[in-house]
Amino acid sequence: MINMRRSTEDDLEQLAHLRLLFFAENYLFTEEETRTFEEKTTEFLTVHLNSTLISWHAEIEDEIVAVAFLEIAERLPHPDRKYGKIGTILNVYTKKGFRKQGIASQLVQRLVKEAEKHQLDKIELMATELGYPVYEKIGFKEVALLDKRMEKKLD
Repeated sequence: MINMRRSTEDDLEQLAHLRLLFFAENYLFTEEETRTFEEKTTEFLTVHLNSTLISWHAEIEDEIVAVAFLEIAERLPHPDRKYGKIGTILNVYTKKGFRKQGIASQLVQRLVKEAEKHQLDKIELMATELGYPVYEKIGFKEVALLDKRMEKKLD
């Protein structure tokens, strides 16, 4: 039976590993990069889990089979932000043998409830092709930006 619960510090190692699996579907990691990625993710989770980062996961016995993260950020005042806080849903991932069962949808719905509880103004996310229909069913809408998103990578 699948159990869903909010992640705790006892789950850090498995959360970091699932996050690696999420990225490994699109990136090739060397053995050293894998080790570094999991270590850095565990360090980040140790500091931020259940403060500015909330995670819900699905598990069978003691194995986490799916996860979703909500990162909370305070922002400068803006006419569209009553509370000055927004959330970003990140790295929604379900192991291959457990997909197409509604698990990701249930986890995202729990994160939406967390966002409401924390009085966030909105939740943002970047949808993969697999995730798009999941988010759309929950009520997420594609946003047309007037401005162009830009970035500059720093070494």
